[in-house]
Amino acid sequence: MRHFQSLEGIHLQDTWLTIGTFDGVHLGHQEIVRKFVNEAHRAGSQAVVFTFYPHPAVVIGKRQNPAYLTTPEERAELLGELGVDVVITFPFTPPISEISAQDIVSLLKSHIDMRHLMVGPDFALGHNRVGNIQYLNETGKDFDYTLSTIKPVEIEGQVVSSSRIRSALRDGNIELVNNLLGRPYFLKGQVVPGDGRGHTIGIPTANLPCGWREPCQNPGYMFLGD
Repeated sequence: MRHFQSLEGIHLQDTWLTIGTFDGVHLGHQEIVRKFVNEAHRAGSQAVVFTFYPHPAVVIGKRQNPAYLTTPEERAELLGELGVDVVITFPFTPPISEISAQDIVSLLKSHIDMRHLMVGPDFALGHNRVGNIQYLNETGKDFDYTLSTIKPVEIEGQVVSSSRIRSALRDGNIELVNNLLGRPYFLKGQVVPGDGRGHTIGIPTANLPCGWREPCQNPGYMFLGD
């Protein structure tokens, strides 16, 4: 798997593309990505995931807490384990949020040469979310790509989503978190000295300077959360 953090200098050929945040790469993501990868490879194309960091909702002010289930590097690694050939973690900024849907499609076509685009049924891109499914379907005729949609994955009648996992984390329901992630949830960081209170009650603890609710400010610290 190759991981890029910009479109600059990228000129791929004959690819299938899917776009999304894929935060956590949970069970829902896994099922969708496996299907995407299998169909791309069956067509003889590279499977490319285009994702973002920071989360667009954080940049445009719809989410105040910029915590994540996975770091960009961990997310790319997990996607690679599912068979994805290329992951592009695009830096989302306020100016990027103003780019038109047509210009974004043009950029993707020129750098990635997408022959097929697979997204969720409610997907939209570009300024004011103009690039919805109908728009992308029609634009495909001009930019020589086809479009398909894939439904979200449900477990026990509920959609598996990153927001649902965040809610379970806030409630302390780690069993549900693990079930939805398909793996044990964990925090990763540098262990630092604490107040030593754990020893007084016979339960020594490992102290991290940040967690899923409080993103690390020191670049030497890594975290998993939200």
